Amino acid sequence: MTTTEITRVKFRMYATPEELHERDFSGKDISKSGIQELKRNHNAHRNLTENTCFFIALALPFILTTPSIAATFLWLMGFALCRFGHTISYLIGSTNFRSIFMTLSLLAMYGIASHLTISWII
Repeated sequence: MTTTEITRVKFRMYATPEELHERDFSGKDISKSGIQELKRNHNAHRNLTENTCFFIALALPFILTTPSIAATFLWLMGFALCRFGHTISYLIGSTNFRSIFMTLSLLAMYGIASHLTISWII
């Protein structure tokens, strides 16, 4: 959200019609690159929010299965760090790193899901 606000200030984009009116600024004056950057920020935020919801849905039952400290650290911290890396990569436009971080965060989710499945079977 912070990067969204920084982008709005940088490209003189305002969130509400009242702000546009107060500053006597037309939405037509916004550059295409500004709109693209704002869309990038919105997409990064939306993507992070969507993935975090699924992560929480898996992480809560995972914690209740009393996993080992190593498994907890690996899967939970791994997911968090990889999602952070994915978001930063998305914002700076680094497609290769974004793909790597996305893959690693998915592996963490699969690790949690596998642990849950094995815990329920045993």
